[in-house]
Amino acid sequence: MRLSCRWWAVLVLGFCGLILNPLRSSWAAEITFPIYQSATIDDGVGQARILVDFGELSVLKGKRILYAKFVFYLDTDTCSPAQSEVDIEPVTKPWSAQSVSWTSPWDSAGGDFTRTGSCVATADRGLDGTFEVLLTPLVQSWANGRLRNDGLILVPQAIGCNQRLVSPGVATGLKPHGLFVRCTVTGPSR
Repeated sequence: MRLSCRWWAVLVLGFCGLILNPLRSSWAAEITFPIYQSATIDDGVGQARILVDFGELSVLKGKRILYAKFVFYLDTDTCSPAQSEVDIEPVTKPWSAQSVSWTSPWDSAGGDFTRTGSCVATADRGLDGTFEVLLTPLVQSWANGRLRNDGLILVPQAIGCNQRLVSPGVATGLKPHGLFVRCTVTGPSR
């Protein structure tokens, strides 16, 4: 059997492709980041905010984020349904749950954060104060290094509505909370 020059070229290039790029493929991975630390800060006269940090997200570095969903629970019993909306913004300064307050370590009282207004979560009253919000663009910015990950701040849209973060271990029947990320992973074929 005689192969033409064109077929030889296809065979040689295909063989070189296997050697230079051995069986690489992409697939989607699901990663859950539990809440690493959280804190509630208040001004003493009715304004309160909740800080949430997922810890080190370096495993996402350079990955393409397909979706990122933040699931959390707030005790909103003292709030009316109209008061159950929460702005979620990226924090722009490192903080520690042990030492954070309304004025420290911030340059602006109440926390240093970028007010984008693009992430607003509303509680599903039928699910015991469950909030779910997609944060895909923000997490992609963290993964690409365009924005430093200093966590999130939850800013209630209503003043005087006392909300507190509830751990799934405190209330029964709640699914895990945290940051749920689906991203692409490239590597040798599975």
